[in-house]
Amino acid sequence: MPVIDVEQAKDNAPCRITVCSWSVNTTINLRDPKQVAELFERSAGVVRTSKYLQGSALHLPAAGQMVVTGDLHGNIPHLEALVQLADLSSSPNNHLLLQEIIHGQPLVNDVDLTHRALARVAELVAAWPDQVHVILANHELSQLRGTSVGRGSGDNVQQFNDGLTFVYGDSWVDVSEAINCFIEALPLALLTERGLWCSHSLPPARVMERFDFSVLERPMTETDRKGPGGAAYQLVWGRSQTESQIMSLRERFGVELVCIGHAKVESGAESVGKHLLMLNSDHTQGAAVVIDLTQIPSAVQAVAQSIQLTTLVNRGASP
Repeated sequence: MPVIDVEQAKDNAPCRITVCSWSVNTTINLRDPKQVAELFERSAGVVRTSKYLQGSALHLPAAGQMVVTGDLHGNIPHLEALVQLADLSSSPNNHLLLQEIIHGQPLVNDVDLTHRALARVAELVAAWPDQVHVILANHELSQLRGTSVGRGSGDNVQQFNDGLTFVYGDSWVDVSEAINCFIEALPLALLTERGLWCSHSLPPARVMERFDFSVLERPMTETDRKGPGGAAYQLVWGRSQTESQIMSLRERFGVELVCIGHAKVESGAESVGKHLLMLNSDHTQGAAVVIDLTQIPSAVQAVAQSIQLTTLVNRGASP
């Protein structure tokens, strides 16, 4: 996780965070609330106008490759390794898929500072608008709606808001509203021409037959985001996926491989049957997979190709 040096000479003094080298030239001061708010608003516009966006899903052609990740939860060294692994500058057909950026450890003075990781991601989206893709996850949805969510260390939404207050003082609301604008723009899923499906999770098995898949074909509504019955809510919160669910996606969308996060995967990457890949990218064994978009692998093949991100961090992110 990031090395953190907090200096609080007076109330609401911003913190200083030192992280590994960043491969995007940072043009904003992350301690300036106006610049940060403008970044999130600008990046939200980039997401909404993506040439790949149709409704609430991204649709990519069978060209190039994509680094697919699981939950990140503020792990900036892993994010940096992923950026270098994606090698975005070498080809416009190199892609990076990210999810669940916020709500992580360690807390600093009992507040969550993962808005900084989200700001880094927003920078990436602005710098590589057709190559860096972020999908909606349950923690971002909870932050947007202000509904309590936790990972064993208290209310993550409140801790995140406390972090914004700690850094930006009375201007925290402006930054929070801009972050919500960015989150609200995020698509639900990414699909490719050759049958790759990426989403944070899948609807609960008990509602799969009546799930409103039309949400992928149109812009999301507030009703979609509201739990427990909203389509977006169900798609990012569902657990315990079944083989019949995967077969349903294969029949409806021609899916060959389903990639999801939203699970504690001790090894970083795990296959469930032939067509479901579960990824976790935030912990010591956190992993990612580089997928050839012209030839989608099986879940077992994808696990065999997975890369533990700690090894990349330790050797300078060279694959």
